[in-house]
Amino acid sequence: MDENFGKNLQKLLGGAGQMRENLEGMQKELAQLRVTGSAGGGVVSVVVNGERRVVKVTIDDDAMGDRDMLQDFIAAAMTDALKKVETAINEKMQASLSGSLRGMF
Repeated sequence: MDENFGKNLQKLLGGAGQMRENLEGMQKELAQLRVTGSAGGGVVSVVVNGERRVVKVTIDDDAMGDRDMLQDFIAAAMTDALKKVETAINEKMQASLSGSLRGMF
């Protein structure tokens, strides 16, 4: 077997282990991540964690009288929060993976 092949294989396997560790760390970070989406100028706000679970919903007292408007605001705030958490997750994954891959090659 070629000596370079053995060295390259060891480097690749070591990098894979580092990538796994980075991903495990990132999962812990994401569990702690909190992102807030809002609608109606802050009348409704929704907090979502990095696991895409709703953690908290806040509704201003002034919105309680108009059911249709409130439903629209809740949907818009949820959409806003989920878009923001997806962006945050993608940024963290990209940073984690690029760091892991850099050491492999």
